[in-house]
Amino acid sequence: MCRAGDCYKDGIGVGKDAKQAFEWYRKAADAGFSEATYRLGKCYEKGIGVEKNVAEAKIGYRKAAEQERYLLWKTEAEEALRRLESEAEAGVAKPTLFDASPLFAASDSASGACEPEPAAGARKTFCVRDVEFAFRYCPSGTFLMGSPASEKGRKEDETQHKVTLTRGFWTLETPVTQRMYEAITGRNPSWFSLNGGGWEKILELDDRDTSEFPVERVGMRACQDFLDRLSAICEAEPGCGLTSDWELDWELRLPTETEWEYAARAGTSTAFYWGDRFGTRRVNCAANASYGGVKWERTTPVGYYPPNAWGLFDMLGNVYEWCGEYYDAYPSGATTDPTGPLLGAKGVLRGGRWNSDEKLCRVASRGAAETKRRRYRCGFRFGVARR
Repeated sequence: MCRAGDCYKDGIGVGKDAKQAFEWYRKAADAGFSEATYRLGKCYEKGIGVEKNVAEAKIGYRKAAEQERYLLWKTEAEEALRRLESEAEAGVAKPTLFDASPLFAASDSASGACEPEPAAGARKTFCVRDVEFAFRYCPSGTFLMGSPASEKGRKEDETQHKVTLTRGFWTLETPVTQRMYEAITGRNPSWFSLNGGGWEKILELDDRDTSEFPVERVGMRACQDFLDRLSAICEAEPGCGLTSDWELDWELRLPTETEWEYAARAGTSTAFYWGDRFGTRRVNCAANASYGGVKWERTTPVGYYPPNAWGLFDMLGNVYEWCGEYYDAYPSGATTDPTGPLLGAKGVLRGGRWNSDEKLCRVASRGAAETKRRRYRCGFRFGVARR
């Protein structure tokens, strides 16, 4: 039920509907789910699907804080309660990060006029806690998603179909690094780190520094927790650059599967974003050894291999990347601005990983896993959305 609320809030597989999101969170909270109880409190605090009511928000947060089963939501609720109490004492009204919106550039809300679309690969940054987050622009357009029947290594779930994206979007230049993740969450779950299970591989490094390696061993919930925390920091610290340079009208989220493949292709239609032939000097994966290249048997620093035409690094290999929707069969016909299904058994993973063969590192290759699984081959990247 909580996931259904998330889908209505984020517009995943269904039109955004803040009131429906609130109702699903309420039902899940009544059933005793601590995450839903926390999100219900957030709805009351932010006015998502219901009138703002700080008293009701405190009740929701307090109930979530009293539930011992899930430490994450208990901790989040306790922090929210302390924040509301301190704001009440200081008489401070915080800016609101409203409900989710598509990861697309939007028209000027004040004048209704469309702003000029940035060029493909245009770069923007913001800085949080001395860590830079860089993004590349992916312009609106039409492309063929999936793979042709003749492509080597093709699977049946890659039905080729035409997709049109009516608005462009910004996406992170690299997968989220261990430095980024630790700066926001205060921890590093990665297998390939000095404190992780793959520490022996890290001892091979001269400096044993994995801060620029991609974070891994994160499930979809951990990805969303990271984005929630980063959003809250950006709200509280206007000087980070996001709230000023991005004109205050923003939010952060995982890409849809369509957005991911469109960004990875960067205008190409071949098996890999550099052509149809596998290249050992372009991607970190196990197949390199079969072609006379280096087989690292671990992740590598982001940006070690060349980017695609739009300046995006590691779209193939290194770590699988979570998308913000559930796995499902592709449509057989053309679609416009598609989103994934409302509910499902597994979340979408794309891009292949450090221990993949070349077939799994094709742009069209699809993967899926239970969303709560924390595997040493799964990471993520996210985008900045204009409302």
